[in-house]
Amino acid sequence: MKKGFTLIELLVVILILSILISIAAVSFSSALGRATETACKKILGDLYKACYDYCIGGQSFPFAGDNAEAYQHWQVLYDNVKGTAVSLMKCPAMARVKVPDVDPDTGKVTLRPETCSYAYSKEQVSHDSGRHLLAADKDYKRGGTGDGHQDVIVVLRCDGSIDAVKVKEGENWETVTKGELTK
Repeated sequence: MKKGFTLIELLVVILILSILISIAAVSFSSALGRATETACKKILGDLYKACYDYCIGGQSFPFAGDNAEAYQHWQVLYDNVKGTAVSLMKCPAMARVKVPDVDPDTGKVTLRPETCSYAYSKEQVSHDSGRHLLAADKDYKRGGTGDGHQDVIVVLRCDGSIDAVKVKEGENWETVTKGELTK
């Protein structure tokens, strides 16, 4: 008589493997979310250091004017602080945002809305402004759709502290940042 596995034994093995794979997938996606959140905090920390360096000379963080968009404030920072990398303008969680290109003729970079995924303060502020918001990532996602962090908005304050704010049901980027930031 030929020995082998019965259909029921094969189904049990497949069921156990399916359960193990789904547990691993959930753990992996959770770890990936924490990793992008950590990377975003690191980038905002680097942007804060560059803003602080700018502030030492000018007494306030980079500011392109009252009606300026976020990318225009970042352009002031990029143009005036040596060592500020254009890759810092892209949050690692934002897959659709492109890193700005360097113009081969002039060697300059012009930032645009599609190459900056971080918001910026609507008013001129300094590091003495304490808990006032300086910057934040502009996007988050719920239910695994779209770009951004899973249910979290990473916020940079003028005192240099960086928080990951959990977005509650019914909240969005505007409500979490209380309208303090430009898009």
